[in-house]
Amino acid sequence: MEKENKTRFVLVHGLCHGAWTWYKVKMRLKAAGQSVTAVDLAASGINMTRLEEIQTLKDYAKPLLDILRSFDSDKVILVAHSMGGLCSALAADIFPRKVAAIVFLAAFMPNNKPTCLCLRKADQKRTTRGLAGHCVRYLRET
Repeated sequence: MEKENKTRFVLVHGLCHGAWTWYKVKMRLKAAGQSVTAVDLAASGINMTRLEEIQTLKDYAKPLLDILRSFDSDKVILVAHSMGGLCSALAADIFPRKVAAIVFLAAFMPNNKPTCLCLRKADQKRTTRGLAGHCVRYLRET
């Protein structure tokens, strides 16, 4: 029997959103015959993780990492929006054989060169909350 020629998409929402963000895109991809999963990151959408439990980017991305861990050997295309770009990049680093590509849709796209996310040391001391804090922690982990 011939294997179906479906592309598997995993849709990753941005900060303060949820999988619900992708409902129109998800339906259109499914109608085109593709396999689609929209994930709720930690403390987002219907994910019941408490905000206080999220200490690192890996904690925030855990639902995405769990989904990728559960997939067989087929490669996926991650479609990431906003903060979902950092989560998707982390997922691709952890599961390089499972990610065929990442589409950064108005998303953060990390690289290994200094960028605007690399805040001055003085700013890093004052930045302990919010998105900038997550970005600084991500850069320290890599």
